[in-house]
Amino acid sequence: MANIVLDRDEAYDLPEVCMQCGEEATTTVTKNFSWAPPWAGMFGAIGMMAMTKRMSVEAPFCDAHRNHWMKRTIITLVSLLGVAVFIVPGIIALAASENNRVLEPIGGVLMVIGVIALVVWIVVALVVQNSSIRPTRITDYEIDLTGVSKEFARAVKDQRDDDDDDDDDYRRRSSRGRRR
Repeated sequence: MANIVLDRDEAYDLPEVCMQCGEEATTTVTKNFSWAPPWAGMFGAIGMMAMTKRMSVEAPFCDAHRNHWMKRTIITLVSLLGVAVFIVPGIIALAASENNRVLEPIGGVLMVIGVIALVVWIVVALVVQNSSIRPTRITDYEIDLTGVSKEFARAVKDQRDDDDDDDDDYRRRSSRGRRR
């Protein structure tokens, strides 16, 4: 995987190359990214909100990867629901065990399984997050993305080179016109 820095204008005019696999893109997905510096959490929720930067990107994808972020969201939420399946009944059983001693061991077992499931969920959520295309920095003018395919990063560089060549050609034509 590769990293790429996009300016605000580029984020809406990317090459038709899938960000994830590098194949030809068939669709674009508008993704609203947000990012805050890691140290912003020291200032609490208000500090995080004040320091969070946002930027939208028109992300090109092939048909196989057009749900890149949606799949990860579903995996995270469904696995969290799996945790709740054990913890919620465990809490109910422990609360009811005051009147019914049979429920106490059941509640305890459910809570232990729930805590183990919570640890597994945290690992799954971290793996899912770290395997996605995500920002490592956002400023007022650009976004740094990690997890993009090398082919996509190369296509962005090639597009920049083509744009620079076009700008040079325009400047040469303009300066010839002024000399006449």
